[in-house]
Amino acid sequence: MEETKHIIEFYNQTYKIFGESVRTLDWGSENTQLLRFSILSEIGDLNGKSILDVGCGFADLYDFLKDRFENIKYTGVDITPTVLEIAQKKHPGLDLRLIDILNSPIENYDYVLASGIHTVKVENNYEFAMRMIKKMYSICNVGVATNMISSQPKNSEYAEHVYSFSSSQVLNEVQKISDFAVIRHDYLPHDFTIYLYKKDYNERRKFK
Repeated sequence: MEETKHIIEFYNQTYKIFGESVRTLDWGSENTQLLRFSILSEIGDLNGKSILDVGCGFADLYDFLKDRFENIKYTGVDITPTVLEIAQKKHPGLDLRLIDILNSPIENYDYVLASGIHTVKVENNYEFAMRMIKKMYSICNVGVATNMISSQPKNSEYAEHVYSFSSSQVLNEVQKISDFAVIRHDYLPHDFTIYLYKKDYNERRKFK
């Protein structure tokens, strides 16, 4: 897929420039990276749950989650070999895989989380993002959380490679995937997170 090739090439280039850094993963700072992780983790009670991290990068999300939740079963997948190799060296024994979930079979997980995977411009970002979200939703048992750059702030200027989404348009699209959708646009002006659930609130509270 051309989109996948373009994304791999982008992160190969950032790795050459920045090495093992949040800048390689196109984060502005560690603080905003951690804030996004915090919002993703608020999708539900992750204690004792299985979690798939799509586009895991250096598996920094695992480090965040393991300090805050007990008995999580974490799997990270990424499409960029150079980045995943660093993650594997940093986390020996952790379940980290070189997989494109759109084209590879993968088991189900309670929660599927993804941070920053929709940022890089490709030929058709909306279509590509919806395919990714549909796939993530198909392999979750409870819910999906993923974030996007927002086009909402007035006079916002982003780097040339960055694609920004309309949160209202995204909400309209994801409601075709799930009846239980939430948009979080309350933590950074230029960023929003979507939660998609398989069950309504009362049913989720009883999930075992």
